[in-house]
Amino acid sequence: MEELAESIRKSVKERHSLPKMRIRLAEYGNDTELILTAVSALRKDKEAPSARDRDFRAWMLMLCRSREHEVICYMCNELTDAWERKYRTREMLVLCDVLHTLKGHARTNEMTNRVCDYFFRERRNKLYGKTFRIEEKDMAYAESRLPELDKAVFRMTVNHYSHRTFVAEELAGLCGMGYSLMRRKFKTYYGTGHRSGCAGSG
Repeated sequence: MEELAESIRKSVKERHSLPKMRIRLAEYGNDTELILTAVSALRKDKEAPSARDRDFRAWMLMLCRSREHEVICYMCNELTDAWERKYRTREMLVLCDVLHTLKGHARTNEMTNRVCDYFFRERRNKLYGKTFRIEEKDMAYAESRLPELDKAVFRMTVNHYSHRTFVAEELAGLCGMGYSLMRRKFKTYYGTGHRSGCAGSG
């Protein structure tokens, strides 16, 4: 544990990016006993990990890359659940960055779904004129980091506004984006370019 903690301290001190941290800490992440010990220590701490902690990003990277069921449950059912209930958006944004860095990693689906749901609910509330608690810049940043979230938000927004117009350019404006961007997203998320009259398709 001391060796891992020291390696994390060095990464933080040297201001490593998350991809660089991922490489530097990889050997520790494959040590099941070490990661379970780390989770046990975190559970005993009176204060849950916080984005205010200098080593927060590094620890989230270590835990999110774990394949251990106990670690995944700790992340989803204890940490993330508490952050959701308290609207701790700073912590959730760090998870967006971590999950972006770990894209394609075998066991990140559960965490990705939880983080996406958090931001998607707020985007839906804002779209439908309900009370929302997350700033636009934070929602937009989360969408830029997680393609799954961006896809879900795009499809919801298109479906919401598609009944108002059959003109693609007008629909793009209602969705708050330029027509060229909307065409690219349509091609990516619907598998086809947008055509007049098919705004609600898919």
